[in-house]
Amino acid sequence: MGSTDSKLPTGPDLRIVMIGKTGVGKSAVGNTILREKRFESRPASDSVTKSCQKGVTCWGNRKVTVVDTPGILDTTNSPEFIKEEILRCVKVSCPGPHVFLLVITVNRFTKEEKNSVEALQQLFGPKANQFMIVLFTRGGDLGNTTIQEYVRTGNPDLRRVIQSCGNRFHVFENTRNDRNQVVELIKKTDDMVAGNGETYYTDAMYQEVQTIARRLNVEAENLDDEKLTFIAALLMRIMKFLETLNKPELCHLMLTCGFVLKNNTPSFTLFSYVHELRLAALQKILQVKVCTLQIFSTDDCLQPVLSVLPGVELERMVSVPAGPDLRIVMIGKTGVGKSAVGNTILGEKRFRSRPWSESVTLSCKKGVKQWGDRKVTVVDTPGILDTAKSPEFIQGEIVRCVKVSCPGPHVFLLVIQVGRFTREEKNSVEALQELFGPKANQHMIVLFTRGGDLDTTIQEYIHDGHPDLRRVIQSCGNRFHVFENTNSDRNQVVELIKKIDDMVAGNGGTYYTDAMYQEVQAIANTQNVEPENVGDDMLTFLDELLRCVINFFRILTRL
Repeated sequence: MGSTDSKLPTGPDLRIVMIGKTGVGKSAVGNTILREKRFESRPASDSVTKSCQKGVTCWGNRKVTVVDTPGILDTTNSPEFIKEEILRCVKVSCPGPHVFLLVITVNRFTKEEKNSVEALQQLFGPKANQFMIVLFTRGGDLGNTTIQEYVRTGNPDLRRVIQSCGNRFHVFENTRNDRNQVVELIKKTDDMVAGNGETYYTDAMYQEVQTIARRLNVEAENLDDEKLTFIAALLMRIMKFLETLNKPELCHLMLTCGFVLKNNTPSFTLFSYVHELRLAALQKILQVKVCTLQIFSTDDCLQPVLSVLPGVELERMVSVPAGPDLRIVMIGKTGVGKSAVGNTILGEKRFRSRPWSESVTLSCKKGVKQWGDRKVTVVDTPGILDTAKSPEFIQGEIVRCVKVSCPGPHVFLLVIQVGRFTREEKNSVEALQELFGPKANQHMIVLFTRGGDLDTTIQEYIHDGHPDLRRVIQSCGNRFHVFENTNSDRNQVVELIKKIDDMVAGNGGTYYTDAMYQEVQAIANTQNVEPENVGDDMLTFLDELLRCVINFFRILTRL
């Protein structure tokens, strides 16, 4: 049965395997994705899904296969049962799944789920986590808390699970008929698949099943188990899988006080959308003839308000996500459009931007924008990936960058232009780790500019492009986005901020910091001045930074 959803992303066929404990809502997730009841789903303490099943739908020319599994993360299941279900799963998802959805219920996080990624790597192989997305169910239980805030303030072990899945996560409310939650999941899946070179997951089990099925000219799911040679090895994997799932949990105790520290998740309101205000309240607030109203909404519910408020100029900021303050540092070569990106994000011209062979941005600058209660700072840098610059110039700009983005950026946007990929960009992530530290790539997103030049999707561009470009994206956790700076479409900004928020949440809600940032912030606190006003003569890391800059250049210019 085909879907009439016009919003659902087009693309190649997609195979999705859902894994999780009994009762987390895997079957309901499958039904939500497929938009019809293919899997039996009801609240129950025992698994409603007794055996691995698949459902198939078509979105236009795109075939989507969803595989529902019984609770293989339940340690009460026997090794023999798990063996049968893994075999069945491999057969029905051959030649391999594009994504494993690790399904977890909001407000429930068990020992088995804590150990799940490592355990699933025992079953499917060490690279399986590169194809995993954590999907939370019962999103309605979050109330006014965003999923990013829930992850950020929740159990550290939950964040570690998400980090091991490349900080990829999403949330569903299966009782809601909201197709946007499906659209967003498929977009995240497509981005991950593109970062993986447009390939599906495979290993020796999948390859053997597919090879034998082709030789016998039968469907993989109809293959007899007796023809498979890996079953004994699979049983050994399952024993390790169950051993890993059952690893004892480490409790954090304060024995001197005699109590256990628990990770309680607070629930609180982050943001009240303007469109939730009643008409009378708006009329009371807007007692001026002409004013500007920023509306954080994707729907048209305020149009009746505007129609009775003549002279009100509408500045529409479509659903800019609420959340804590955000600091963004843009890095890239001269001419890739960093300044234009900054202006696009801020929604106004804060940075000088024009086509030019030499850097228009001559020194590190910042622009600030207030979105509701959220302050967003964007830092524009000169082309520090340009090897024509002197080490002393780069040293000075890094110091300036650190000062204006203190106490640390939440994200480094590595800006690359569509249709241009240089040697310096190929080596950029490793080189930037030399400047900012080995963990800087955990806070990086690749942002492509000139998206209008694409005659295909960004995912296809990456898949068909240079293997070194894919390696750069993979080193950034397969996080990427595309802008067309000549387009006034705010959705491209909204999507970028959502990706940043997801990454930040997976990083424990923290910004990036290192010894340089910490020293600048400490001096600023001591001197009671803004970090950007700290004098260079107070800094002790300048000689070490210059050494790092020289190594940075060496890495950038490496063939």
